Amino acid sequence: MAVHGLAQQSSEELNHANDLFLQNKIEDACDLMTKLTQKQSNDRYQNFKNTYCSQARLMLTNEKRFYDEGMQLAASGRCDDAKQDADRISHLFTRDPKYRNQLAAAVAECQGKLSDQSELSHAADLLREHKFADARGVLNGLSKKSGATNIEAQQQLRSLEETERSLTQGVSALLSAGKDEEARAILSQVAADTSTSSDEARKLLVQLNQRDANDRKSLDDAASLIRQGKNGEAQRLLSPLAARRGPLSAKAGALLKQIAGSGEQLLRAGLTAYFHGDLPEAESNLTSYINLNGERDALAYFFRGATRASVYYLSGETDASAKSNALEDFRTLKQRHRDFQLPEKYVSPRVISLFKGAA
Repeated sequence: MAVHGLAQQSSEELNHANDLFLQNKIEDACDLMTKLTQKQSNDRYQNFKNTYCSQARLMLTNEKRFYDEGMQLAASGRCDDAKQDADRISHLFTRDPKYRNQLAAAVAECQGKLSDQSELSHAADLLREHKFADARGVLNGLSKKSGATNIEAQQQLRSLEETERSLTQGVSALLSAGKDEEARAILSQVAADTSTSSDEARKLLVQLNQRDANDRKSLDDAASLIRQGKNGEAQRLLSPLAARRGPLSAKAGALLKQIAGSGEQLLRAGLTAYFHGDLPEAESNLTSYINLNGERDALAYFFRGATRASVYYLSGETDASAKSNALEDFRTLKQRHRDFQLPEKYVSPRVISLFKGAA
């Protein structure tokens, strides 16, 4: 009976060992069969033991190989490859979780570093795109971490400050080059941040907006003056605006061309009136042209002087004011245009004489 009972117990243990093996508890199956063969040794039990224990040894050998390889891959930043080894270990169902847990932790750390590097790269892209506030948000988060990530984040934050300072200082050059919109975009991004340059950027942005508002008002006022025939006043408003390169300078230049076109009409009208003997009309048109600072002001000064000289002579040389005004025109002409060629055949000798006597 004792032998029969032992045999029955051994058979039950063998069945249990088989169940353990099928449940991937291979090390437990090996241990059980080792104990069983120690109690009752036969070829059948020995074969089971050899099979289970050889599988257990192979499993443990593979686990150590995957662990070593995975740890090296994780250390070199090859997180995905390291995770494959971690997954392989998790499917081995080893009893001791040491290697499995250590490699899983190494993979998680690797992925964390990779994520940090991705975030640092993203912050660098934002900085290049002048999205300073967004870049600072990313870097502030990374600067709270430890190790190399913290150091690199701090370096990028310093670079961010320097970039904003340099760009803010360079805004004047952009405005001088007529790149108002580029300057505005930079100032807007710096002003939206919390850097040491943000306050200065906000002040410059207010000044730029105010200047633009003033320029637009000057354009509107000049257009209104042109409609009223006050071209000289309009030109005084438009000239500095056209000279300063910017988004509104082209419009100012177009209005100045419009004035110049009307100026040529004034000059022609003044000369025509002079040669037709309409001296008041000639003086009025020539004066309007002179007030426009037209390119042919030398001709305008001469014929306005000739017009006033004609009034003086027609008064029997009694209109001293007309003579004085004529001499003033001739002096101004000589001072501004020393190489002026007298159109002697178009005016009377007395006008030429008065011109030559103006000193």
